[in-house]
Amino acid sequence: MNKILIVAVCLALTATSAAAQSVRFQCNFDRQATPTTVANIKPFGLEYTLDTFNNKAMLRGNAGLTNVVVVSGTASYSFIEVLSTGVVQSTTIILNTRKAVHSRHTILGSDFIPAQMYGACDVS
Repeated sequence: MNKILIVAVCLALTATSAAAQSVRFQCNFDRQATPTTVANIKPFGLEYTLDTFNNKAMLRGNAGLTNVVVVSGTASYSFIEVLSTGVVQSTTIILNTRKAVHSRHTILGSDFIPAQMYGACDVS
């Protein structure tokens, strides 16, 4: 069943048709690594909606809807959010396992507060 779902998602993601198709990635992250720790965290979610025809995507997070850059590959999708400060936050999803990593490169004052969160995504 899992393999059938993965094949169906991959076909949907690579299909070219006159009509736009949307694929939704609902990602939940429950583990975090920082420069000083690796720990379980209170789970948080991010939702990406990908228009496979135009290769455009939107992120639905705690700040509302945001356009993100899409990087499509044969094994994964990456979504990159560019913040007004010039830093980026990115999420990469492995298509066949639905594992995901979310990287934040936050600046507070004149210091970085980097973090990576690990989790998985449901695809619909």
